[in-house]
This record gives sequence, C-alpha cells and structure tokens, in this order.
Amino acid sequence: MIRRRNVVICTVGMALIFVLAMGSACMDERASEAIAAGGSVPIFEVDPLWPKPLPNHWILGSTIGVSVDSRDHIWIIHRQTTFNEANELGATLDPPTTECCVPAPNILEFDMEGNLVNSWGGPGDGYDWPQSNHGITVDAMDNVWIGGNGADDSHILKFTRDGQFLMQLGQPRMRAGSNDREHFWRVAEVTIDAAENEAYVADGYGNRRIAVLDASTGAFKRYWGAYGNTPDDSPLPAYSPDAPPAQQFRSPVHCAQISHDGLVYVCDRAGDRIQVFQRDGTYVTEGFVAPETLGSRSRATRSSGSSTWPTAPIRRSTSLSARPSRCSRPSATAGVSPASSTVCTASRRTHKGICTRRRPTRASGSRSSCTWAWAPRRGTREWSGRLVIDRAA
Repeated sequence: MIRRRNVVICTVGMALIFVLAMGSACMDERASEAIAAGGSVPIFEVDPLWPKPLPNHWILGSTIGVSVDSRDHIWIIHRQTTFNEANELGATLDPPTTECCVPAPNILEFDMEGNLVNSWGGPGDGYDWPQSNHGITVDAMDNVWIGGNGADDSHILKFTRDGQFLMQLGQPRMRAGSNDREHFWRVAEVTIDAAENEAYVADGYGNRRIAVLDASTGAFKRYWGAYGNTPDDSPLPAYSPDAPPAQQFRSPVHCAQISHDGLVYVCDRAGDRIQVFQRDGTYVTEGFVAPETLGSRSRATRSSGSSTWPTAPIRRSTSLSARPSRCSRPSATAGVSPASSTVCTASRRTHKGICTRRRPTRASGSRSSCTWAWAPRRGTREWSGRLVIDRAA
C-alpha cells in the first residue's frame, strides 16, 4: 500500500513538472515571437528581499498605487485597513501581544536600491483622507496626487513630496453623478499632462467618465464618457462579448494615460477595452483586450479562474514566470492569479519602471499585493526585473 501511494505521488509530481515545463515553454515562445516582431518583453525575476526592511516593525497592507518621480524614486500607497488585527498587528493592541507589527504610513518613498527615503499620509487638518486609498501619481513638479474608491470618496487630494497639504478637490459623501462639475465618485487614478498642465481623472469606480482639471488651480475644464458621449449613469446590461459595445463606460473607468503623441488612452476595465481620444475628448478609436474574458460586473465568471482586464495601456508584452514566491500566501504564485489588477509606470528619463499587482488569493479570499521593478538590460532587447513589494494582506 505504501509503495503504491509513493508511485502515485511520484506520477502526479512528474505530471505537474511536465505541465509547468510546457507552460514555461509556451511563455518563452510567445516572448520570442514578440521580440522577433520588434517588441521588448519585460522578463521579471522575483526578489523578495527588496525593499530593505522597514523600520519600527512596519508592515504594508494592500498596495494600491505606484508611481516614479523625477529622481527615479518609487512611491507606493497602501491601505492600513487591510490587516487582520489579531494576527498581524499584535504590537498595536492594549496590552501588546507581540513585538510586531505596526501599519506603515500610507505613503512610502524608496530609492532604486530599496532604501526608505520618506513616509507620510493619513488624516490631517484641512483635508479629508480617503476612506479607501486608490492610486498615487507624482507629477513633474514632484507633487503627489491621490484618489479613493471607498463608498464615501468623492474627492481627490494633492500634496507636496514631503506631505504638505496643497489642495482638495471635491468633498466626501457627495454622489451627484457623472455630470457633476464639483465632485467625483470613487476615483481610480489621476494622471498629469505636464505639457498642458492638466490633470486627467479616471472617475472611476462610481462615475463613468474622464474629467480634466487645471493641475495648478483645480478648475474643472471638461469631461466625457465612452466614444466622447455625455456620460449617462443609467444601468447597463451585463457585459457579453457577443453584444455590441456599450455606448457608456462600464465601472470601473480604471485609467487615463497620456501618450507622447498627445493621445489619451482610457481603460474601460469591465468592458475589456481601451478607448483612445484626443485631449479635447474627441473619440479616435478603440481596442479590445481578450474580449471573451468576463471580469467584474459581467454576466458570469469563467471556471478557468483567470480574467484579463485593461488596467493600463502598456505597449510592451509582459511575461511572468509561474513560479512559487513569497509574493503572497502559499495559495498564490507570481504571475498566476484568479483575478488581478495590475498597474505599471516608468521613468521617462531612464525607462526604469515598476508594476504593482493586487489580487485575491484562492484560499481565504483575502488580498495580496506585489510590486515589480524593471530596467532594460544593457546591450540586449530584454528587460530584467525584480519584485519590489512583498505583502499579503
């Protein structure tokens, strides 16, 4: 009986090794095809030792935004509300039950070597900290913009790089809809167009529009919905890849990125599409990303346990090795997840970049967050990378 069990275990193990090898070969083949076609494929390597250990027994919650500033410093924002207090925050209890741990400040700044440079964030005088942080953007002047996608988050905030409050646009708990010119609702991200000094707001998880503001004064300038239409918040039929594309964005409108040629790329995540506009909101074209996948608010979820959502218009193909890592709880592996939200950004000066991926784990339904950094290898067309943030919330 024992011998038979060992034979079964050995057979299953060999089968798993074969499946992983075939999967790796497929990814290598796709990467080779992309490189042959003139593309540059980021190749990621997990490095759980980056960044360097945080002080004061700090730990990170769900990492929900990442940005790179003019000095190639990496900025992240995480949620302090995503911990299991009894198991992870024993040092904060009264009396303390363990020496570790304490939530790190919401916003942390690292240099490229992984040293913590600065940290700040949280409620303060003169502004309303978001109920649920979502997104961080450091503009050309190194000012920091954040939004929030909590039920009460209908505003965005702007700070200096040292955390000095500069401006709040909108007020919390104001849900006036996608045609309101004073408030937002559940903003996903703010992107800055330095050439025009304008802020593009992906608005967002509650509203269905892109709003454009003066980046200095916050003055509301214009807004639009899908295809340049006036936004309409009426209920939409459930997404189906066989149905005609919706004439309004589905929620969430997850990004609005400005390309070097001045076009605006808008992520309609639940619609499996990216729409392209001129800066004034004139519709140009759209592209669909794996339209057969069914993500949030669609009519069903495929049993394969994976979905592809447009979260940011990245022009380089991405290949992630499906290897176990300390990126998350044992139930998840790097590059393989039942549903993930990935955001990438890069330095315009050096082309170094980072990606953050947030996903629920299969075992417990809790969320895990990882952030990768990459840089072009000298003398090659490949990109090498390393895991930046190691955190399971």
